[in-house]
Amino acid sequence: MSKLPEELGDCIELQRLDLSHNSFVNLPNVVFRLPKVKAIFVNNNYIMDLEVEEVQKAKTLEELDVRENPLTIKSHDGLGKITNVRVTLTPRELEEWEEDLDV
Repeated sequence: MSKLPEELGDCIELQRLDLSHNSFVNLPNVVFRLPKVKAIFVNNNYIMDLEVEEVQKAKTLEELDVRENPLTIKSHDGLGKITNVRVTLTPRELEEWEEDLDV
Protein backbone atom coordinates (compact mmCIF):
# COMPACT_ATOMS: atom_id res chain seq x y z
CA MET A 1 0.00 0.00 0.00
CA SER A 2 1.31 3.46 -0.83
CA LYS A 3 -1.70 5.79 -0.64
CA LEU A 4 -4.65 6.45 1.63
CA PRO A 5 -8.06 7.73 0.60
CA GLU A 6 -9.22 11.07 2.00
CA GLU A 7 -12.27 9.16 3.29
CA LEU A 8 -10.01 7.83 6.04
CA GLY A 9 -10.86 11.07 7.79
CA ASP A 10 -14.41 9.72 8.19
CA CYS A 11 -13.13 7.06 10.59
CA ILE A 12 -13.85 9.23 13.60
CA GLU A 13 -13.44 6.46 16.17
CA LEU A 14 -10.07 5.19 14.87
CA GLN A 15 -7.47 5.30 17.65
CA ARG A 16 -4.63 3.18 16.28
CA LEU A 17 -3.38 3.23 12.69
CA ASP A 18 -0.73 0.71 11.63
CA LEU A 19 0.70 1.29 8.16
CA SER A 20 3.98 -0.49 8.87
CA HIS A 21 5.80 -2.50 6.20
CA ASN A 22 4.24 -0.79 3.20
CA SER A 23 5.43 1.46 0.39
CA PHE A 24 4.54 4.93 1.66
CA VAL A 25 6.90 7.69 0.54
CA ASN A 26 4.99 10.32 2.47
CA LEU A 27 2.37 10.25 5.17
CA PRO A 28 -0.88 11.90 4.11
CA ASN A 29 -1.95 14.68 6.48
CA VAL A 30 -5.38 13.06 6.79
CA VAL A 31 -3.94 10.70 9.42
CA PHE A 32 -3.23 13.65 11.70
CA ARG A 33 -6.80 14.91 11.36
CA LEU A 34 -8.34 11.75 12.79
CA PRO A 35 -10.13 13.09 15.88
CA LYS A 36 -9.30 10.20 18.24
CA VAL A 37 -6.05 8.79 16.87
CA LYS A 38 -3.60 8.01 19.66
CA ALA A 39 -0.99 5.92 17.86
CA ILE A 40 0.35 5.89 14.30
CA PHE A 41 2.82 3.24 13.19
CA VAL A 42 4.56 3.81 9.84
CA ASN A 43 7.80 1.99 10.45
CA ASN A 44 9.52 0.20 7.57
CA ASN A 45 8.29 2.38 4.72
CA TYR A 46 10.07 4.80 2.39
CA ILE A 47 9.10 8.07 4.07
CA MET A 48 11.71 10.77 3.59
CA ASP A 49 9.88 13.87 4.71
CA LEU A 50 7.28 14.27 7.42
CA GLU A 51 5.63 17.54 8.41
CA VAL A 52 6.68 18.01 12.02
CA GLU A 53 4.08 20.75 12.52
CA GLU A 54 1.27 18.33 11.65
CA VAL A 55 2.53 15.85 14.25
CA GLN A 56 2.66 18.58 16.89
CA LYS A 57 -0.84 19.83 16.05
CA ALA A 58 -2.47 16.38 16.34
CA LYS A 59 -4.31 16.90 19.62
CA THR A 60 -4.91 13.27 20.61
CA LEU A 61 -1.72 11.70 19.21
CA GLU A 62 0.42 10.07 21.88
CA GLU A 63 2.72 7.81 19.86
CA LEU A 64 4.34 7.92 16.41
CA ASP A 65 6.65 5.14 15.20
CA VAL A 66 8.72 6.11 12.16
CA ARG A 67 11.60 3.65 12.55
CA GLU A 68 13.34 2.31 9.44
CA ASN A 69 12.40 5.14 7.10
CA PRO A 70 14.96 7.15 5.08
CA LEU A 71 14.05 10.45 6.77
CA THR A 72 15.80 13.63 5.73
CA ILE A 73 18.04 15.28 8.31
CA LYS A 74 15.47 18.06 8.74
CA SER A 75 12.59 15.64 9.39
CA HIS A 76 14.65 13.39 11.68
CA ASP A 77 15.91 16.30 13.76
CA GLY A 78 12.49 17.96 13.90
CA LEU A 79 10.77 14.76 15.01
CA GLY A 80 13.47 14.20 17.61
CA LYS A 81 12.64 17.55 19.22
CA ILE A 82 8.92 16.84 19.68
CA THR A 83 7.99 16.57 23.34
CA ASN A 84 4.20 16.21 23.30
CA VAL A 85 4.24 12.89 21.35
CA ARG A 86 6.37 9.78 21.96
CA VAL A 87 8.26 9.54 18.66
CA THR A 88 10.28 6.41 17.93
CA LEU A 89 13.09 6.96 15.44
CA THR A 90 15.92 4.86 14.10
CA PRO A 91 19.21 6.44 15.18
CA ARG A 92 20.54 8.47 12.30
CA GLU A 93 23.78 7.29 10.74
CA LEU A 94 25.89 9.75 8.81
CA GLU A 95 26.42 8.91 5.18
CA GLU A 96 29.99 9.09 3.87
CA TRP A 97 29.25 12.30 1.96
CA GLU A 98 27.82 13.91 5.12
CA GLU A 99 30.97 13.08 7.07
CA ASP A 100 32.99 14.93 4.42
CA LEU A 101 30.94 18.07 5.11
CA ASP A 102 32.08 18.10 8.75
CA VAL A 103 35.74 18.58 7.81
